[in-house]
Amino acid sequence: MTNLDTKLLKLSLVLLGGWFFSTIIIDFIAVPNIFRIISNSREAGQVGAKVFTLFNIMELTLAIILSIIFWKIPAEQKKIRWINRFLLSLLFLLILYYISILNPNIINFAVKMNEIGVGNSGYELLEQEHSFYHHLYVKLDSFKLISLLFLQISALFCYSSASEGEVQ
Repeated sequence: MTNLDTKLLKLSLVLLGGWFFSTIIIDFIAVPNIFRIISNSREAGQVGAKVFTLFNIMELTLAIILSIIFWKIPAEQKKIRWINRFLLSLLFLLILYYISILNPNIINFAVKMNEIGVGNSGYELLEQEHSFYHHLYVKLDSFKLISLLFLQISALFCYSSASEGEVQ
């Protein structure tokens, strides 16, 4: 493994760790607190939607950069290399799904719920649809976190293998 490959592995570890922890911070700390702090649910939803949209754009950028890195770095284990590439491709598609379908639907149903108001005709159906997309988001984000953790462990394994090879 070349010196450049080792530096790219270090970079991938930093990027994967940053992506993993920023997902946790935004999903479990920042956005829930937005809804606690801002009493108007419509305004809180708008702020939360803006945070997720910006974060998803950052995630898309990270997925592209990491895909380039993982295509460049030769992994000793072919299975690991292909699993990494496959997971990064899935993450890339997942983020595109968030940006193009999932987030717009969550926002759309929340806006319609606010327009109709609680107790009015059709509100429960909109709430069910909103809840479906929200729960789907939670499940997909769980997959994302597990994938990022696997990718980080894999990159760490490749890095430690490369470091041992340099020492010998």
